[in-house]
Amino acid sequence: IVVVEKDPSYQWCATGRSVASIRQQFSTPENIQLSQFGWQYFSEIKAAYGPEADVGLVQRGYAIMASAEGGDVLRGNVELQRSLGADVKLMAPAALKAQFPWLAVDDLAGAGWGQSGEGWVDPHAHLQLLRKRAIAQGVTYVADEVVGAEVASGAVAGVRLASGGRIATGLVVCA
Repeated sequence: IVVVEKDPSYQWCATGRSVASIRQQFSTPENIQLSQFGWQYFSEIKAAYGPEADVGLVQRGYAIMASAEGGDVLRGNVELQRSLGADVKLMAPAALKAQFPWLAVDDLAGAGWGQSGEGWVDPHAHLQLLRKRAIAQGVTYVADEVVGAEVASGAVAGVRLASGGRIATGLVVCA
């Protein structure tokens, strides 16, 4: 496996710009379950990658707030989230004000508060962990850019690189 990376510093990639938040407060089962999988993955990362696998997981929770017009949607979303096992509670404005005294709540119907399983990770640390594991398993990283694909008999036969090089392959994944 060869990874061709045009930005080996990763400063311009989505990972390098991500705040890497994890929340279970979504409006579709698929997104809620994806986040639950992500939280479990990051919670167990040291068991999978070793004790040095620190990705800075922080559990803090999120408050997803709604105005009076969005109150019914908020309540429906919290009900769905809880039905899928998310540890989310519905908070009235007074409860929000008590927990977050600096918050203006006059125009809110309430909020969903993720009590556990929500927070963030260090995306760069996670990227480096995955990269280190890939290299240990034989993956080669090339600092270059794919500028063209070669096709033979209707199938991919290789890629051309900006440096003038070529990589012969029958499979290309653009990620």
